[in-house]
Amino acid sequence: MLKLYMKLPEYVNMLIQLLHVQLIFFQLLASVDPKALKLTRIDDEIYNHFRKDFPDFQVRKLDEDAMKTAELKAVSVTMSAYWADVYG
Repeated sequence: MLKLYMKLPEYVNMLIQLLHVQLIFFQLLASVDPKALKLTRIDDEIYNHFRKDFPDFQVRKLDEDAMKTAELKAVSVTMSAYWADVYG
């Protein structure tokens, strides 16, 4: 137990540094116009596939309850598996 306690400051320091890096990444992402933001080379393909599978899904204001329906879960699992095979 004493060894864990002695290393605690190292972990806290590391967590603070990681949080700082995450905040920088978030600020960079938030500073870019979403229309110009490209995270992968196939972003447009993924978005078009998403819109085909979820034509009525409102992305401007997310409704958590609507996202938890069995129908949406089934489609999202299929879509995720498809892109994992293509991109992963």
